[in-house]
Amino acid sequence: MKSGTDTSHWFRAQIIENAKVHLNYYADLAEHRSWIALNMNWARRAKLVFAIHGIGRPFNGSLICAPFLEFRDTDEEGQIRSALVPVSEEGFVFFYNETKDRLLARFSPWREGVLKVALKELTQNL
Repeated sequence: MKSGTDTSHWFRAQIIENAKVHLNYYADLAEHRSWIALNMNWARRAKLVFAIHGIGRPFNGSLICAPFLEFRDTDEEGQIRSALVPVSEEGFVFFYNETKDRLLARFSPWREGVLKVALKELTQNL
């Protein structure tokens, strides 16, 4: 599942929480925001979200990919509860003038680290 013009605002609260509480930066959602999510359903529902948006203010052309896991459970009263779990100690910052080859060379090992952490969290929390 990925964001579109009608859904780019989804995960807004989670993105801000992840940036502010876990990764320690200001998430600029005004200039650019998008995300891609992997939905997983077992006894618990989980989403691995890679959110991409501006970093800092004012916007300087730098974007960040800030991933997180979101677990959603329904309690005894039928209320949906969600828990955000960070899966990276730092987001992946990239720049408007960076070549695709350089970007991918930096992104691939970072992404692999994120996926290892996410899989570990999933095995402990599902």
